[in-house]
Amino acid sequence: MRIVLVFVLILFLSGCVSTPIKAYKYATSGDRRAKQGFIEDFNRADFERQKNGLEPLDFCTEQYYYDADWARGNPKCATRVVNYESGNVQALGTSVLRKE
Repeated sequence: MRIVLVFVLILFLSGCVSTPIKAYKYATSGDRRAKQGFIEDFNRADFERQKNGLEPLDFCTEQYYYDADWARGNPKCATRVVNYESGNVQALGTSVLRKE
């Protein structure tokens, strides 16, 4: 037991434990930037479509095709996503922004 305690203390004192924490913070900040970029692209494309007299984009559909987990976590889209994944293909439309 004492050996484990000494090992854990060495890890904390040497800074090894902080590395995964910093890596997680870096990854989530990149994820936030990517999602912010998606929202900016969505707004720009939606504005252009409406300016040209086209139907507005559906945020839930575009969000789902960009990141399904993110859409599931959105309270405004969650029910539609569950319905879509349960087989109701009309719950979401076809993505306009999706790049394959």
